[in-house]
Amino acid sequence: MPTSESEALLQKLVDNRLNEWMLKPDYNQYGLSNLAASIMKFFGDKHLKHKPIADPRLDEVLDGVENIILLLVDGLSYYQISGEVEKYLHASLNPTTIPITSTFPSTTTTALTTLNTGLTPQEHAIIGYTTYLKEIGVVLSLTNFAPSAAPESISLIQAGLDPSSILGVETIHSQLRKSGVKSIIMTRRMYRESPLTTMLGLGADIETYVGVSDIFVRMRKLLENSRTPTLLFPYWDGLDIAAHIYGHQSEEAVSELKNFLASMKVNLMEKINSNTAKKSALLITGDHGQVTFSPQEVLAVEKHPNLLNALHIPPTGDSRAACLYPKPEMKEKIIEYVETHLSQSFSIYETQHLLREGVFGLGEAKQNLLDRTGELILLPKRNGAIAYSYKPKYKEFDLKGGHGGLTPTELIVPLICKNLIR
Repeated sequence: MPTSESEALLQKLVDNRLNEWMLKPDYNQYGLSNLAASIMKFFGDKHLKHKPIADPRLDEVLDGVENIILLLVDGLSYYQISGEVEKYLHASLNPTTIPITSTFPSTTTTALTTLNTGLTPQEHAIIGYTTYLKEIGVVLSLTNFAPSAAPESISLIQAGLDPSSILGVETIHSQLRKSGVKSIIMTRRMYRESPLTTMLGLGADIETYVGVSDIFVRMRKLLENSRTPTLLFPYWDGLDIAAHIYGHQSEEAVSELKNFLASMKVNLMEKINSNTAKKSALLITGDHGQVTFSPQEVLAVEKHPNLLNALHIPPTGDSRAACLYPKPEMKEKIIEYVETHLSQSFSIYETQHLLREGVFGLGEAKQNLLDRTGELILLPKRNGAIAYSYKPKYKEFDLKGGHGGLTPTELIVPLICKNLIR
């Protein structure tokens, strides 16, 4: 169960507000960039890009171990660690749970880049699910580096686009390798050769799994066979997929998470050999949470021609964090349109304002950041979404859940900590 320390910290994170409905990410101490810094510090890096998490509970879990498992559960919100899920979690681990925040946007591509580089979003400029790459004049799907109008294609890779050129910064895996630390990324077999894995996995070994049935078996065997200090970084997307399709509080999504935790108990916790266990710590976190959409609050952009026609290109980013690129002299008219017709469900901000507020992070903003964010950001206040399809044959917006925004359920994720021998 959450401790009084965790409850006090949670309240502190919730009080750090952008407005009545939205929070600001914590990049100073309790965020994903700070978690990456903690891992780098543990492995001896003395040139940290950001402050590590200064929490004695995390220090206690890491004390005396050689290996870290950083298990990323896509879509895991801090608020999902309750009820039956909490019972399963404590039956498996009896861990320490610390609330931390995701990035902005609270989406997989951005959060994963922060964890894999140790940089905040404004420093690495990987912003959202779809992004406009000015350098090649294309709106790109960042999961597979294909044009958003044809996301199943890999034509840009075939045309010679180098995924690492989009990132342009060093990964933590490359840094760890220089220090003699083995870094292993685990992902589903279907993602092994994906451009996103290639970009973020530079310097790491890539291992794969099929599903819940084997992920913890593979994790255990990889650790038991390792002869050097190791960062094992598995990524699991089952919860996020279920939450998108059924809603994050649905029976289906909860069942998916419970099955995952049950497999962890049986295939990792109960079977790992004691020599490996005493050298290993398990850290579980999420890249974001989700909200369940209210159909009445879904903004179909093509049904608002005054808004769409004022844009240089259609919205990019995420369904709950839309990047807007106004045509010349149209920025104020777009703001006025949103405030007049959409303000019950949406807030609009100038990107520069969010930068000043620290929403995109700390450190020097990458030179091409504003090229990838646009001048304006449109955010749902509650359970809304911004829907626009780049595909020529438009499919109705049929997802039940989503993320990308700054509400507490999207932004606050757990850091679940356990020394495997204790």
